[in-house]
Amino acid sequence: MGHPELSVVIPVYNEEKRIRKTLSRLIGYLERRHNSYEAIVINDGSSDCTSGILEELTNKYQTLRLFHNSRNHGKGFAVRQGMLEAKGDFIFFTDADLSTPAQEIGRFMQIFKKHGAAILIGSRSIPGAHIKIKQPCYRRNMGRVFNLVVKCMTPLRFQDTQCGFKAFRREAAQKIFPRAKQNGFAFDVEILLLAQKFGLPAEEIPVTWVNNRRSQVRPFADSFRMFRELLEIRKIAKQS
Repeated sequence: MGHPELSVVIPVYNEEKRIRKTLSRLIGYLERRHNSYEAIVINDGSSDCTSGILEELTNKYQTLRLFHNSRNHGKGFAVRQGMLEAKGDFIFFTDADLSTPAQEIGRFMQIFKKHGAAILIGSRSIPGAHIKIKQPCYRRNMGRVFNLVVKCMTPLRFQDTQCGFKAFRREAAQKIFPRAKQNGFAFDVEILLLAQKFGLPAEEIPVTWVNNRRSQVRPFADSFRMFRELLEIRKIAKQS
């Protein structure tokens, strides 16, 4: 495969029930709309049948690049790994459940080519966002609290740091991801702080979003971990 215009990174952990459908939708869309692309799947230590399914799919999809981790490291680790492996001029990462539909990739590419932003981040919390299926109330409230804490502890003023759909020009990704360290779900905050530190403009873009009831996030356990990670990440803000 030559140098693609577009790379899409998908971190995967125990996704045997939906990874076929996800990659069928994603690669089907990319085939129709983009001439030059690659899809990168990071299988982060899955313990179910995900690994075997992905091996089968690499034979079906020539533009799919697959990486296996021997154990689970965390979403932040898997995203960072994929972003560093990506060869595209524009590099996206998205969740394995495609809560943000693949069609948003084309819209983000149009925005990139019209505007000078180095980074575009999907948002469920600004005007224009279309939430087809909402999260449970307790999840929405936890998200609001986390975002408030982020604003209190860092200079970031985004309304939704945690949406799992973000896109980077290659030059921005190459500055940010080699320096990122967080392996858990708070990695989004770290990469946005690093972007700010390096003076890389980021723009928050409303997206269509569909809640998936089979989310891998453990609301309470992962929330405590994310707050602990924020304490570590705050050092970046103090150094900015």
